[in-house]
Amino acid sequence: MELSDIKLKLIERLMRVGNQAVLEQLEELLIRAEMEARADESLKAIGKGNLVNLEEFTKSNQSWIKKRASE
Repeated sequence: MELSDIKLKLIERLMRVGNQAVLEQLEELLIRAEMEARADESLKAIGKGNLVNLEEFTKSNQSWIKKRASE
């Protein structure tokens, strides 16, 4: 089964879930998966020497925080 098919089937099943605790657990799992993916990307970038100075990093983080706050 292709990845897009798996995603669609999961979305369909998710729409039938009525238990808030279950949805919160799924959200935590997704957050963890996203954080792991970002960490992997960061480690690969470091391995390739793609580094940013602290000032650029701070600006990027502040921008990200503002974007998240407006969502």
